[in-house]
Amino acid sequence: MRWSEMVSKEIVNVRDGGRIGLVGEGELWLDETTGAIDAIALAERSGVFRSAGALVIPFTAIRKVGADLVIVDLARPQGS
Repeated sequence: MRWSEMVSKEIVNVRDGGRIGLVGEGELWLDETTGAIDAIALAERSGVFRSAGALVIPFTAIRKVGADLVIVDLARPQGS
């Protein structure tokens, strides 16, 4: 799957059904040696226009990539 196909997909946490954000709102972290995806990092939002840091979603937390959604399994969706 190409990155351009991923950017519009919404990330949802399977544990609580909460919307985390869009893949395209984040950064893709790659292993410099292997080129493998390590994580997707999204800016956390603590208010309407304020950023509260980064939410790092490890590649191992991704459970399924569907047509419109990326389903992840995060124990604590509001922190890294």
